[in-house]
Amino acid sequence: MAAQDDLQGTAPLELSHRICVTGEAVVDFNGELDVTTAEAAVSYVSDLVDRHCGPMIADVTALAFCDARGLAALARMAGYAEQKGCLFRLASPRPLLVK
Repeated sequence: MAAQDDLQGTAPLELSHRICVTGEAVVDFNGELDVTTAEAAVSYVSDLVDRHCGPMIADVTALAFCDARGLAALARMAGYAEQKGCLFRLASPRPLLVK
C-alpha cells in the first residue's frame, strides 16, 4: 500500500508486512510518515491488528521523515493494538524519532 500527495510533492509512504515464524507481524515503513500519509498508515496497521491478533512490530528503519502527525499516528497504532490485546513496539527508530 502506498500513500502519496502529489500536490505537496512529498515522498510516498510504502507499507508492507510479513508474519514471522515466531508469530509476530512486522510492518515495514518506508518513506515519510506525515500529515499526508498518517491516516493511511493508521488504517493499514489497524486492519492488520484486526486480522492478525498477535504481537506487532513497526519497523521504522527506512522511515525518512516523521512529523508530529506521524508521531500521533504511531501512538494511535500502539493504542489500538493495546486495546485489542496485542503487544506493539517500534523496531530500529532513529535517534530523532526517539527524541
